Amino acid sequence: SSRRRHTRLQGDWSSDVCSSDLKTEMKGQAKALEIRFDQVEKLLTNPDVLFIDARPAREYELGHIGQAINIYTPEFEQNIGRVIGLPREKPIVAYCGGGPCELSHELADNLVKIGFTRVFVYVGGWSEWKQKKP
Repeated sequence: SSRRRHTRLQGDWSSDVCSSDLKTEMKGQAKALEIRFDQVEKLLTNPDVLFIDARPAREYELGHIGQAINIYTPEFEQNIGRVIGLPREKPIVAYCGGGPCELSHELADNLVKIGFTRVFVYVGGWSEWKQKKP
C-alpha cells in the first residue's frame, strides 16, 4: 500500500504553514504528510494553501472542502496544466472520500513526483469533513 510511504504529522501547529519548523521538516522529504481534521481546519484559514479534491467530478459537485479544485486522480495527466505553473513550495492538501479511498495518496505521490515539496493528505477526507461540518 502506498499509505506506508507517508508520515503522519503529529502535534498542534499553527495555520502558518510557512513556519520555518515545517519547512525544515519538509525539506528533503519525497513524500506527503498525513494530517488530521483539526489541522485541515487551520490550513483552510490560510489563503496560500491549495486544496485538491481527488474524487470523481460527480462527487466533487455534491460537495467539497472550501475552495478546493477538483482533479480526479486517474485524470491527473490531463489536468497537470492546472498545477504545473504553481510554485513548488506552495502548500497543497489532497483529500478524497477518506477511509479506504487511496485517491488522495496517489494524487499526493503524483504532486511530489513533479516537484512539489509541501504536500499533505487529509486522511479523514470528505466523509469525515461532512460528518464534523454538517
